[in-house]
Amino acid sequence: RDNEMPAGFYAYYPYADNVENARALNFSVREWQGTRDEETASDLLWGRAEGQQPTSEAVDLTLNHLLSSVIIRVVPGEGFKEGEVTDGNIQVQLCGVQTQAQVDLSNGDIRLLGPNADITPCPLGNLTYQCIVVPQQLGVSNIVRLQWNGQEYALRRAITFEGRKQYTLTVTMNKTRGGINIGIGDWEVIDEDFGGTVS
Repeated sequence: RDNEMPAGFYAYYPYADNVENARALNFSVREWQGTRDEETASDLLWGRAEGQQPTSEAVDLTLNHLLSSVIIRVVPGEGFKEGEVTDGNIQVQLCGVQTQAQVDLSNGDIRLLGPNADITPCPLGNLTYQCIVVPQQLGVSNIVRLQWNGQEYALRRAITFEGRKQYTLTVTMNKTRGGINIGIGDWEVIDEDFGGTVS
C-alpha cells in the first residue's frame, strides 16, 4: 500500500479460480492417483510470510506439504516364485480414507469433510506405490488391499496420518495354500517284542 506498512503473503498450490472464503477452501485428493500428474494434483502446498517490510528485494516464501504421503511396498513372500508378482498383474489400493477437506488459507489448518473412499496409488516401479492422503486418524481396518490372480489380500491395522509426513507401509503377501494338503501319519507302536531265542 505504501513504503512503510508491512505486508503478509500467503500462497498455495494447486490454484483455485474462485475462492469464496479464504478461511474455508474446499479441496479433495484424487481417488485415482495412478499417474504422477494425478498424484501431484492431490499434493496441497501452502506457505506464508508475514510482517514483511517494504523492500525492492524478492520475498522468500517456502511452500510446505499440508497433506500426508503414503508409500506402499509389496513384497511377495512365502509360496511365490521370483517374478510371479509384477506391477502389471497386481492391483493396489489404500482403503477407507477421507479424501475431502476444508483448508484455512490464513493458517494452513485442515478440517476433514465427506465420506470415506479408496485411493488407487501411483506405481513407482518395483512393486512400490505412492499416494497423497488428507491427514486423519484411522481405527483398526483393512487399510491396504491387494488383488492378484483372483485372490485378495488385506493389511489390517490402525494408523494416524499427519501433515508434512511420509509413511511407508510394507505389505508381505504369502500365497494362500489351497488344494490338498498331504501329511504322513505317525507309526502305531505295538507294545510287544516279537523276538525270540535262537541257537
